Amino acid sequence: MSEGQNVMLRMIAILLVGVTAVAWGDLFVAKGMRSVDTTFKSFADVGRIVKEVIFNSNLLIGVSFLILSFFIWMALLSMADLSLILPLTALNYIINAFLAKHYLHEHISVTRWVGTLIIFVGIVIVILGDI
Repeated sequence: MSEGQNVMLRMIAILLVGVTAVAWGDLFVAKGMRSVDTTFKSFADVGRIVKEVIFNSNLLIGVSFLILSFFIWMALLSMADLSLILPLTALNYIINAFLAKHYLHEHISVTRWVGTLIIFVGIVIVILGDI
């Protein structure tokens, strides 16, 4: 295996950790926000909503995952071109679909699965173009 292939595999491994962190972050934020009463009838509701958001454990976990993914994103940008890294982050959509189905019990239509498959094919094309 060449040095270039080793770098690409290392970068892909780091990227997988990053997009997985984003997906789990998104999952926890979605779960947390579903439990927040965002009914807004008066200005006084702003404080209540902010308090519910700040003290929501799912939101705190989700934001922590998203912060982790931000630092991983910065590391990736030091390793490779943005034009390579950014398309690969679309793996997040695939992971999100599976997490939404299995943990949030969302119905994922055939059309959404087909769209997710198209995204996956695009990711494979980008990866193969640089190996």
